Amino acid sequence: MSKAKTAAKPGRTKTFSGMLPRGIKASQAVSSVAGVTLRTDGQLRWEARIRRSLDGQALKFPLVRYPVDPKAPPNTEHHIDTARLMAEAYVRREHASLELRQTPYAHTAEAWTFGDLLRRFVQEIDDGLIKHASVRTDHSNAYLFLGGGNGLGLSQTGMPHLTRKLAKDLTQDDFLGRHASSFVNSYIKVKRDGTTLPMAKGSKKRALTTIRNLFRIAHETWQIDLRSPIKSLKSLNSDDSRDRTLTEEEWNAIVAQLDAGRTDPATADVIRFARMTAARRSECVKLDWADIQLQEKDRPTSRDQGQEWQIQ
Repeated sequence: MSKAKTAAKPGRTKTFSGMLPRGIKASQAVSSVAGVTLRTDGQLRWEARIRRSLDGQALKFPLVRYPVDPKAPPNTEHHIDTARLMAEAYVRREHASLELRQTPYAHTAEAWTFGDLLRRFVQEIDDGLIKHASVRTDHSNAYLFLGGGNGLGLSQTGMPHLTRKLAKDLTQDDFLGRHASSFVNSYIKVKRDGTTLPMAKGSKKRALTTIRNLFRIAHETWQIDLRSPIKSLKSLNSDDSRDRTLTEEEWNAIVAQLDAGRTDPATADVIRFARMTAARRSECVKLDWADIQLQEKDRPTSRDQGQEWQIQ
């Protein structure tokens, strides 16, 4: 069985150089555990960074932060000594896992609550480590579960009964179940006057797509032994097909109103264009000259599913 190699030598004598907040002694600002460092830039915090290799391959560990409040009472989570002990325990646990199981504890499903995954997800987006087309939407949607975000409803309260669970214990029923505490039934629109409205299926689907993205990144990038609990989002598909088309009489009445009213000529042209081409509103708004073939203007419009199309 191969052994993991430690990049840093344990047991070093370290001293802290720099400015410390009032009430914190220099002796409190150092750790005897390699990789545990007090940082004073920005939020005062302990950082636990592990650098190790296995079979010649560098292992990836998350940079874990433990915030420190200089005014926190002893034996509370954010007291400088308590936060240091938590950081040291994390590093020792990872090293022990490497020795016993030849895999970092951070790569095991038992190491992560759903909330832990979400917080790492948000932090890596903020740090610029996660980049994809929907990253801003994903960042916002994460707070529907974590809480403490902007807005009302779930963005503010979160879903603590889910974030406290181990990520491996989550099921599709937690998100798409029929019971009142499932995500799809908890996610409603809350207005400032306290009234509520149903949330569109599309919004729910985007939020749960974020969770699928989270688990994909956890498995592929963070190398955590997890799979998404959400197997399918088909139940949130919306039927956006047209019920019917306008009759000739209805269309003539609309044209008469456009001509007799105060409708801006450009708007009237867009309405006529949409009627004659079956172009959607977004397609009309984003229409470019390259999409129009004037030399074949007498030919009808065609659109094939999943393919680019042109107004002819």
